[in-house]
Amino acid sequence: MALVIMVLLAGILLFFYDVTLHGADQIRDMEVARNLVRSHIWPVDSPPMFGEQVRLPPAFYYLLALPLWIHDSEGAVFIFFALLFILSAGFLWREMSRSFGPRYGLAYVVFAFPVFASVHAHSAWNPALAMTLSNVWLALFVRAIESRNTAWLALPCVVFVLLQVHPSAAPLLLGLGMYVAVHRKVLTDKVTLLTVAGIIGLTALWAVHSDAVAQWVSLQPQGAAVERTSFGEVLTRLSDTGKWRDALLMPYGIVRGIQPAIPGLAQLTGVHLLAMLVGGILGCGTAIASLTFRWVLLSAILWFVAAMAVLAQGSFWHLYVIYPWLAVLAAMGWGRWSERAKLSPRMSLGVGAGVAVLAVAGHLVLYVQFANKGNYDLSLSRAFFPRAWALAEYKVPAYTYRYLREVRDALVSHGICSRQVAGMRTMVLQDMNLRAFEVACEESSAKAAPGYFFAHDDDRADFEFTASLQPLQRVGGSAIYAVDPVRIGLGGQAVIAMRTDHRVNYMTYAPARLEEGLVIDVPPHDNAVLLRVALRCLKEHPVMQAVDWRLQLAGGEASHPAVKSRQHKYLGSIFYDLEWRLQPGPSGAVLSSVAGPLECDLSAIARRAEG
Repeated sequence: MALVIMVLLAGILLFFYDVTLHGADQIRDMEVARNLVRSHIWPVDSPPMFGEQVRLPPAFYYLLALPLWIHDSEGAVFIFFALLFILSAGFLWREMSRSFGPRYGLAYVVFAFPVFASVHAHSAWNPALAMTLSNVWLALFVRAIESRNTAWLALPCVVFVLLQVHPSAAPLLLGLGMYVAVHRKVLTDKVTLLTVAGIIGLTALWAVHSDAVAQWVSLQPQGAAVERTSFGEVLTRLSDTGKWRDALLMPYGIVRGIQPAIPGLAQLTGVHLLAMLVGGILGCGTAIASLTFRWVLLSAILWFVAAMAVLAQGSFWHLYVIYPWLAVLAAMGWGRWSERAKLSPRMSLGVGAGVAVLAVAGHLVLYVQFANKGNYDLSLSRAFFPRAWALAEYKVPAYTYRYLREVRDALVSHGICSRQVAGMRTMVLQDMNLRAFEVACEESSAKAAPGYFFAHDDDRADFEFTASLQPLQRVGGSAIYAVDPVRIGLGGQAVIAMRTDHRVNYMTYAPARLEEGLVIDVPPHDNAVLLRVALRCLKEHPVMQAVDWRLQLAGGEASHPAVKSRQHKYLGSIFYDLEWRLQPGPSGAVLSSVAGPLECDLSAIARRAEG
């Protein structure tokens, strides 16, 4: 039964190998890995973390580059990381089954693949690989305790690599250190000593060649007193019940934050998590019966205490490293319960199969919907513990790699370059993905008509611009529309686009500056004109109401035209989607903002209105 469940879940991950979230972090890291393979530029440090202040040794980049030596594609990375995750779960299942019996192995397998985190487990992202390596760490730890083996070779090496992948694993050293302190023979074993000495030597070699420490020092405030966390602040963090609630419910909370909601997914994930938490509570009550489980429980408790004390606010990816330990605790609880309840093998299989159905169904629903739609928004506030209420209006646009590739392929197949495509959704997609999926333009094609417009399916219900247009091509939950444009704007271009190539940080571009505000010339036209404008700003501007705009007709008449508006807050940017139905008349008109200078990127297009 355990093998059947693992094969089903592994099959889902491998079948949907490119249905994994792909964003700025992944794109940046793939570029570093490709430079390693193609140009032999050897990275010295890890990806920057914690506000680009922390850098570690570069093991993650070398793991990321391994599949690229065989086949230079994102797909090779996704399949490689998926296989590593599947094999790591299989390794931990094998150790559980060998040490405690098949009931415990089955109980672990039904919790081994978390629904939302599995989508990240095969992405090119370092926190996702933390779950894979944590599986291996835990399996080796269980084997060492059960066998009383003191010659540690693999375990310290895995710990060393995992700590480079993400520092969220550091609190697990507390449990490991206490075990070594109690079992001092580990420290006197030659194999262990040589392994640790080698790790220390490699770390020292990295410290000599890296400027990570110097960079960290340079980022600290000069001449200011060092801020120290008081004991009272630590106690406040530890006693924050909302923080503990949000952390323990994070697998459910992050799914609840998917917008629009995926029918049935929150219910499946919630019941699956409930079964796991109940198992964990049972495991805490019965851990005393097993030396191994006592150490697993102690390590998990120490991790949570340290993480909660150090982190004023944690994120969902910080919990990936501890998830396997919670799954094993849940397996311990349900395994002990089934023994005490004297469940028959058939009953144990039935309970295990019931929980497995939740896991398999949850994965299928999530992957199928992400594959079909390609782009969902994630609530930014639900991504943190305690929940970041101040960010309640902000979202993270989550794109699958398959969707990003299909959008680019659709443009290429129709001979469209990115500068010919207008729309807010185009701006979000490109700016949130470091403009990595743009199709380059030749100068002649960039100026050619017709223009194109890219929007989500719900755009037709909210705006008149796309209501009567037929899609040129559909991509997931979005569509590309061909538009016969009215030549508005600056320089007589049918599509106006303004942006800069300067970055505020590695994932955010500085906006363009419109010194005189936004001024759009609408040429003479007998019919009504539909004007669509998208703005990307780093701060809010008054542009959503009719009074924020002025329409000046050539004859001298001025008015405040009605505007349809939507605002979207994505990460550090604020996007405005605006539409007007204008009557420029035989002499044309000028539409202008009234709030003065605007610091915003711009995308605009117009077409003749029907009727």
